Amino acid sequence: MSSMERLAAALQEYGRVERREQVAKEICYVNDSWLIPLNAEQQLRVERAALPLAVAELLALYAGAVTGGVDARRQAAQWLCGEREADGDALAAWLQELGWARDAAGRIVLLEFARAAAAELAEEAVLLLQELIGTEQAVVGQQGGQRIWVLLPLEPVQNVHEQTAQVRDVRAREVQMHDELEQGQLAQASSLLDTVIAWIETLGAELFLLSRAGVSGARSLHQLAGAKEEAEFALEAGKLLPGKRAVHDYDRLGIARLLYGAPQTVREKFVREILPPDVLEALTPELRETAAVFAENGQGVAETARALFVHRNTLLYRLERIHELTGCDPRRPLDGWTLWLALLLVKTGCTSGKR
Repeated sequence: MSSMERLAAALQEYGRVERREQVAKEICYVNDSWLIPLNAEQQLRVERAALPLAVAELLALYAGAVTGGVDARRQAAQWLCGEREADGDALAAWLQELGWARDAAGRIVLLEFARAAAAELAEEAVLLLQELIGTEQAVVGQQGGQRIWVLLPLEPVQNVHEQTAQVRDVRAREVQMHDELEQGQLAQASSLLDTVIAWIETLGAELFLLSRAGVSGARSLHQLAGAKEEAEFALEAGKLLPGKRAVHDYDRLGIARLLYGAPQTVREKFVREILPPDVLEALTPELRETAAVFAENGQGVAETARALFVHRNTLLYRLERIHELTGCDPRRPLDGWTLWLALLLVKTGCTSGKR
Protein backbone atom coordinates (compact mmCIF):
# COMPACT_ATOMS: atom_id res chain seq x y z
CA MET A 1 0.00 0.00 0.00
CA SER A 2 1.42 3.39 -1.02
CA SER A 3 1.80 6.27 1.43
CA MET A 4 -1.09 8.11 -0.27
CA GLU A 5 -3.33 5.06 0.10
CA ARG A 6 -2.40 4.74 3.79
CA LEU A 7 -3.16 8.43 4.27
CA ALA A 8 -6.56 8.05 2.59
CA ALA A 9 -7.38 5.01 4.74
CA ALA A 10 -6.50 6.91 7.92
CA LEU A 11 -8.68 9.89 6.94
CA GLN A 12 -11.60 8.02 5.42
CA GLU A 13 -13.81 8.49 8.49
CA TYR A 14 -13.55 12.28 8.03
CA GLY A 15 -14.31 12.39 4.29
CA ARG A 16 -16.10 10.80 1.38
CA VAL A 17 -14.97 9.05 -1.78
CA GLU A 18 -15.89 10.73 -5.07
CA ARG A 19 -15.74 9.48 -8.64
CA ARG A 20 -14.56 12.28 -10.97
CA GLU A 21 -13.45 12.68 -14.56
CA GLN A 22 -10.57 14.89 -13.42
CA VAL A 23 -8.58 13.68 -10.41
CA ALA A 24 -5.56 15.51 -9.03
CA LYS A 25 -2.24 13.70 -9.40
CA GLU A 26 -1.23 14.54 -5.85
CA ILE A 27 -2.84 15.79 -2.65
CA CYS A 28 -4.16 19.33 -3.08
CA TYR A 29 -6.27 21.90 -1.25
CA VAL A 30 -9.30 23.24 -3.18
CA ASN A 31 -12.30 25.21 -1.93
CA ASP A 32 -11.62 24.53 1.79
CA SER A 33 -11.24 20.78 1.22
CA TRP A 34 -8.31 18.39 0.88
CA LEU A 35 -8.49 16.19 -2.22
CA ILE A 36 -6.51 12.95 -1.94
CA PRO A 37 -6.17 10.87 -5.13
CA LEU A 38 -7.07 7.18 -4.81
CA ASN A 39 -6.79 6.12 -8.45
CA ALA A 40 -7.38 7.55 -11.93
CA GLU A 41 -11.11 8.00 -11.30
CA GLN A 42 -11.58 8.36 -7.53
CA GLN A 43 -10.50 10.78 -4.83
CA LEU A 44 -11.15 11.24 -1.14
CA ARG A 45 -12.60 14.63 -0.22
CA VAL A 46 -11.87 15.77 3.34
CA GLU A 47 -13.31 19.11 4.40
CA ARG A 48 -10.91 21.04 6.61
CA ALA A 49 -13.73 21.93 9.00
CA ALA A 50 -14.43 18.21 9.60
CA LEU A 51 -10.91 17.52 10.87
CA PRO A 52 -9.74 17.83 14.47
CA LEU A 53 -7.35 20.77 14.71
CA ALA A 54 -4.29 18.60 15.37
CA VAL A 55 -5.10 16.32 12.42
CA ALA A 56 -5.63 19.34 10.15
CA GLU A 57 -2.23 20.75 11.10
CA LEU A 58 -0.49 17.41 10.55
CA LEU A 59 -2.18 17.02 7.17
CA ALA A 60 -1.02 20.49 6.12
CA LEU A 61 2.54 19.66 7.17
CA TYR A 62 2.45 16.34 5.30
CA ALA A 63 1.06 17.96 2.15
CA GLY A 64 3.70 20.66 2.37
CA ALA A 65 6.45 18.05 2.56
CA VAL A 66 5.01 16.11 -0.38
CA THR A 67 4.09 18.96 -2.74
CA GLY A 68 6.20 21.82 -1.43
CA GLY A 69 4.75 25.12 -0.25
CA VAL A 70 1.13 23.99 0.03
CA ASP A 71 0.34 26.53 2.76
CA ALA A 72 1.95 29.32 0.76
CA ARG A 73 -0.04 28.22 -2.29
CA ARG A 74 -3.29 28.20 -0.32
CA GLN A 75 -2.65 31.68 1.07
CA ALA A 76 -1.75 33.06 -2.35
CA ALA A 77 -4.91 31.49 -3.81
CA GLN A 78 -7.01 33.03 -1.03
CA TRP A 79 -5.47 36.42 -1.81
CA LEU A 80 -6.30 35.98 -5.50
CA CYS A 81 -9.94 35.20 -4.68
CA GLY A 82 -10.32 38.13 -2.28
CA GLU A 83 -10.51 35.95 0.84
CA ARG A 84 -7.29 37.26 2.38
CA GLU A 85 -5.47 40.58 2.35
CA ALA A 86 -1.72 40.75 1.82
CA ASP A 87 0.85 43.43 1.17
CA GLY A 88 3.57 43.12 -1.45
CA ASP A 89 6.08 41.67 1.01
CA ALA A 90 3.76 38.89 2.20
CA LEU A 91 2.77 37.92 -1.33
CA ALA A 92 6.39 37.93 -2.48
CA ALA A 93 7.32 35.66 0.46
CA TRP A 94 4.60 33.14 -0.42
CA LEU A 95 5.63 33.03 -4.07
CA GLN A 96 9.32 32.67 -3.23
CA GLU A 97 8.38 29.68 -1.07
CA LEU A 98 6.81 28.20 -4.21
CA GLY A 99 10.06 28.68 -6.09
CA TRP A 100 9.66 32.11 -7.64
CA ALA A 101 12.88 34.10 -7.91
CA ARG A 102 13.03 37.38 -5.99
CA ASP A 103 13.23 39.30 -9.25
CA ALA A 104 10.64 37.28 -11.18
CA ALA A 105 7.69 38.89 -12.92
CA GLY A 106 4.18 37.52 -13.26
CA ARG A 107 0.83 38.04 -14.92
CA ILE A 108 -2.66 37.34 -13.62
CA VAL A 109 -5.45 35.78 -15.67
CA LEU A 110 -9.10 36.01 -14.60
CA LEU A 111 -11.39 33.44 -16.22
CA GLU A 112 -15.14 33.92 -15.99
CA PHE A 113 -17.75 31.36 -17.05
CA ALA A 114 -20.79 32.52 -19.00
CA ARG A 115 -22.91 31.31 -16.09
CA ALA A 116 -22.15 30.00 -12.61
CA ALA A 117 -21.11 26.35 -12.59
CA ALA A 118 -22.02 23.78 -9.96
CA ALA A 119 -19.39 23.40 -7.25
CA GLU A 120 -18.16 20.01 -8.52
CA LEU A 121 -17.91 21.25 -12.10
CA ALA A 122 -15.99 24.36 -11.03
CA GLU A 123 -13.54 22.18 -9.09
CA GLU A 124 -13.08 19.97 -12.14
CA ALA A 125 -12.27 23.11 -14.11
CA VAL A 126 -9.60 24.05 -11.54
CA LEU A 127 -8.01 20.61 -11.74
CA LEU A 128 -8.10 20.66 -15.54
CA LEU A 129 -6.45 24.09 -15.60
CA GLN A 130 -3.75 22.95 -13.20
CA GLU A 131 -3.01 20.05 -15.53
CA LEU A 132 -2.95 22.34 -18.58
CA ILE A 133 -0.72 24.92 -16.91
CA GLY A 134 1.83 22.36 -15.79
CA THR A 135 4.26 24.61 -13.94
CA GLU A 136 4.24 23.98 -10.19
CA GLN A 137 4.91 27.65 -9.45
CA ALA A 138 1.54 28.77 -10.83
CA VAL A 139 -1.27 29.55 -8.36
CA VAL A 140 -4.90 28.76 -9.22
CA GLY A 141 -7.82 29.98 -7.11
CA GLN A 142 -11.56 29.35 -7.44
CA GLN A 143 -13.91 32.24 -6.60
CA GLY A 144 -17.44 30.93 -6.32
CA GLY A 145 -18.82 28.97 -9.23
CA GLN A 146 -18.11 31.50 -11.96
CA ARG A 147 -14.53 32.77 -11.66
CA ILE A 148 -11.07 31.21 -11.62
CA TRP A 149 -7.91 33.24 -10.99
CA VAL A 150 -4.51 32.15 -12.30
CA LEU A 151 -1.17 33.67 -11.28
CA LEU A 152 1.65 32.73 -13.65
CA PRO A 153 5.40 33.35 -13.52
CA LEU A 154 6.80 34.95 -16.66
CA GLU A 155 10.45 34.07 -16.22
CA PRO A 156 11.91 30.61 -15.58
CA VAL A 157 11.78 30.13 -11.82
CA GLN A 158 14.45 28.42 -9.79
CA ASN A 159 14.14 25.69 -7.22
CA VAL A 160 13.77 26.95 -3.66
CA HIS A 161 16.97 25.21 -2.58
CA GLU A 162 18.94 26.92 -5.34
CA GLN A 163 17.86 30.45 -4.45
CA THR A 164 20.32 31.01 -1.61
CA ALA A 165 23.24 30.00 -3.85
CA GLN A 166 22.18 32.41 -6.65
CA VAL A 167 21.45 35.69 -4.88
CA ARG A 168 22.20 38.65 -7.13
CA ASP A 169 22.32 42.37 -6.70
CA VAL A 170 18.64 43.35 -6.65
CA ARG A 171 18.98 46.87 -8.00
CA ALA A 172 21.11 45.82 -10.96
CA ARG A 173 18.69 42.99 -11.73
CA GLU A 174 15.69 45.35 -11.63
CA VAL A 175 17.25 47.46 -14.37
CA GLN A 176 18.00 44.34 -16.40
CA MET A 177 14.49 42.97 -15.90
CA HIS A 178 12.98 46.27 -17.06
CA ASP A 179 15.00 46.08 -20.29
CA GLU A 180 14.09 42.43 -20.83
CA LEU A 181 10.41 43.08 -20.27
CA GLU A 182 10.53 46.06 -22.60
CA GLN A 183 12.08 43.97 -25.39
CA GLY A 184 10.06 40.80 -24.91
CA GLN A 185 6.73 42.21 -23.77
CA LEU A 186 4.90 41.90 -27.10
CA ALA A 187 6.12 38.35 -27.77
CA GLN A 188 5.28 37.20 -24.22
CA ALA A 189 1.86 38.86 -24.33
CA SER A 190 0.98 37.23 -27.65
CA SER A 191 2.14 33.81 -26.44
CA LEU A 192 0.15 34.04 -23.21
CA LEU A 193 -3.01 35.16 -24.99
CA ASP A 194 -2.75 32.16 -27.32
CA THR A 195 -2.29 29.94 -24.26
CA VAL A 196 -5.37 31.35 -22.51
CA ILE A 197 -7.41 30.91 -25.69
CA ALA A 198 -6.35 27.25 -25.68
CA TRP A 199 -7.45 26.92 -22.03
CA ILE A 200 -10.87 28.35 -22.88
CA GLU A 201 -11.27 26.02 -25.86
CA THR A 202 -10.33 23.02 -23.71
CA LEU A 203 -12.74 23.99 -20.92
CA GLY A 204 -15.47 24.25 -23.54
CA ALA A 205 -14.63 20.93 -25.19
CA GLU A 206 -14.03 18.90 -22.01
CA LEU A 207 -16.50 20.44 -19.53
CA PHE A 208 -18.87 22.39 -21.80
CA LEU A 209 -18.01 25.62 -20.00
CA LEU A 210 -18.15 28.78 -22.10
CA SER A 211 -15.82 31.40 -20.70
CA ARG A 212 -13.88 34.59 -21.34
CA ALA A 213 -10.79 36.05 -19.70
CA GLY A 214 -8.96 39.21 -18.74
CA VAL A 215 -5.15 39.24 -18.65
CA SER A 216 -3.03 41.71 -16.68
CA GLY A 217 0.20 43.33 -17.75
CA ALA A 218 3.57 41.96 -16.60
CA ARG A 219 4.34 42.99 -13.01
CA SER A 220 7.05 42.33 -10.43
CA LEU A 221 6.23 40.42 -7.24
CA HIS A 222 5.58 43.61 -5.29
CA GLN A 223 3.25 44.98 -7.99
CA LEU A 224 0.96 41.98 -8.33
CA ALA A 225 -1.87 43.63 -6.40
CA GLY A 226 -2.12 46.05 -9.30
CA ALA A 227 -2.02 43.15 -11.76
CA LYS A 228 -5.08 41.65 -10.10
CA GLU A 229 -7.01 44.89 -10.64
CA GLU A 230 -5.81 44.99 -14.24
CA ALA A 231 -7.06 41.47 -14.98
CA GLU A 232 -10.53 42.28 -13.66
CA PHE A 233 -10.58 45.61 -15.51
CA ALA A 234 -9.59 43.87 -18.76
CA LEU A 235 -12.32 41.24 -18.31
CA GLU A 236 -15.08 43.78 -17.65
CA ALA A 237 -13.91 46.32 -20.22
CA GLY A 238 -13.54 43.60 -22.83
CA LYS A 239 -17.25 42.85 -22.57
CA LEU A 240 -17.84 46.19 -24.29
CA LEU A 241 -15.99 45.15 -27.43
CA PRO A 242 -18.19 43.83 -30.24
CA GLY A 243 -17.29 40.50 -31.77
CA LYS A 244 -16.39 37.07 -30.42
CA ARG A 245 -13.03 37.77 -28.79
CA ALA A 246 -12.84 35.74 -25.59
CA VAL A 247 -9.50 36.97 -24.19
CA HIS A 248 -8.77 40.61 -23.42
CA ASP A 249 -5.31 41.98 -22.68
CA TYR A 250 -5.11 44.93 -20.28
CA ASP A 251 -2.40 46.50 -22.45
CA ARG A 252 -4.52 46.26 -25.62
CA LEU A 253 -8.05 47.32 -24.70
CA GLY A 254 -8.40 50.22 -27.13
CA ILE A 255 -11.67 52.15 -26.87
CA ALA A 256 -12.96 49.80 -24.16
CA ARG A 257 -10.39 51.26 -21.75
CA LEU A 258 -11.85 54.73 -22.24
CA LEU A 259 -15.46 53.60 -21.94
CA TYR A 260 -15.12 51.31 -18.93
CA GLY A 261 -12.60 53.62 -17.28
CA ALA A 262 -15.03 56.53 -17.29
CA PRO A 263 -16.93 56.96 -14.00
CA GLN A 264 -20.34 55.32 -13.92
CA THR A 265 -22.08 58.68 -13.39
CA VAL A 266 -20.50 60.00 -16.60
CA ARG A 267 -21.62 56.94 -18.57
CA GLU A 268 -25.16 57.19 -17.21
CA LYS A 269 -25.42 60.90 -18.01
CA PHE A 270 -24.13 60.31 -21.53
CA VAL A 271 -26.75 57.61 -22.21
CA ARG A 272 -29.60 59.70 -20.75
CA GLU A 273 -28.50 62.66 -22.86
CA ILE A 274 -28.41 60.71 -26.13
CA LEU A 275 -31.15 58.18 -25.41
CA PRO A 276 -33.67 59.41 -22.81
CA PRO A 277 -35.87 56.63 -21.39
CA ASP A 278 -38.82 57.34 -23.72
CA VAL A 279 -36.56 57.39 -26.79
CA LEU A 280 -34.77 54.21 -25.72
CA GLU A 281 -38.10 52.47 -25.26
CA ALA A 282 -39.25 53.58 -28.72
CA LEU A 283 -36.11 52.18 -30.35
CA THR A 284 -37.02 48.60 -31.19
CA PRO A 285 -34.34 45.87 -31.12
CA GLU A 286 -34.46 45.99 -34.92
CA LEU A 287 -33.68 49.73 -35.00
CA ARG A 288 -30.92 49.39 -32.39
CA GLU A 289 -29.25 46.65 -34.40
CA THR A 290 -29.55 48.72 -37.57
CA ALA A 291 -27.86 51.76 -36.00
CA ALA A 292 -24.99 49.63 -34.65
CA VAL A 293 -24.41 47.60 -37.83
CA PHE A 294 -24.59 50.75 -39.98
CA ALA A 295 -21.79 52.39 -37.96
CA GLU A 296 -19.69 49.21 -37.92
CA ASN A 297 -19.97 48.94 -41.71
CA GLY A 298 -18.54 52.40 -42.29
CA GLN A 299 -22.04 53.87 -42.79
CA GLY A 300 -22.20 52.17 -46.15
CA VAL A 301 -25.75 51.50 -47.30
CA ALA A 302 -25.00 48.53 -49.58
CA GLU A 303 -22.68 46.83 -47.04
CA THR A 304 -25.17 47.29 -44.18
CA ALA A 305 -28.13 46.03 -46.22
CA ARG A 306 -26.16 42.87 -47.04
CA ALA A 307 -25.13 42.41 -43.41
CA LEU A 308 -28.74 42.74 -42.22
CA PHE A 309 -30.24 40.78 -45.14
CA VAL A 310 -32.69 43.60 -45.94
CA HIS A 311 -33.54 45.60 -49.04
CA ARG A 312 -31.80 48.94 -49.51
CA ASN A 313 -35.11 50.84 -49.21
CA THR A 314 -35.90 49.05 -45.95
CA LEU A 315 -32.56 50.15 -44.54
CA LEU A 316 -33.10 53.77 -45.63
CA TYR A 317 -36.52 53.76 -43.96
CA ARG A 318 -35.03 52.46 -40.71
CA LEU A 319 -32.26 55.08 -40.76
CA GLU A 320 -34.81 57.84 -41.22
CA ARG A 321 -36.92 56.42 -38.39
CA ILE A 322 -33.87 56.37 -36.08
CA HIS A 323 -33.23 60.02 -37.00
CA GLU A 324 -36.82 60.96 -36.16
CA LEU A 325 -36.78 59.22 -32.78
CA THR A 326 -33.34 60.25 -31.53
CA GLY A 327 -32.57 63.51 -33.28
CA CYS A 328 -29.27 61.93 -34.35
CA ASP A 329 -28.79 61.27 -38.05
CA PRO A 330 -26.95 57.93 -38.27
CA ARG A 331 -25.76 58.91 -41.77
CA ARG A 332 -23.60 61.65 -40.27
CA PRO A 333 -20.32 60.23 -38.92
CA LEU A 334 -20.38 62.00 -35.53
CA ASP A 335 -24.08 61.29 -34.93
CA GLY A 336 -23.69 57.69 -36.06
CA TRP A 337 -20.81 56.89 -33.71
CA THR A 338 -22.47 58.77 -30.85
CA LEU A 339 -25.49 56.50 -31.23
CA TRP A 340 -23.22 53.46 -31.49
CA LEU A 341 -21.48 54.31 -28.21
CA ALA A 342 -24.74 54.96 -26.35
CA LEU A 343 -26.31 51.73 -27.61
CA LEU A 344 -23.16 49.77 -26.76
CA LEU A 345 -23.26 51.04 -23.16
CA VAL A 346 -26.93 50.10 -22.89
CA LYS A 347 -26.43 46.65 -24.44
CA THR A 348 -23.55 45.70 -22.17
CA GLY A 349 -25.13 47.10 -19.00
CA CYS A 350 -22.11 49.33 -18.53
CA THR A 351 -24.24 52.13 -17.06
CA SER A 352 -25.05 49.97 -14.03
CA GLY A 353 -21.63 48.46 -13.42
CA LYS A 354 -19.37 48.64 -10.36
CA ARG A 355 -17.24 51.53 -11.48
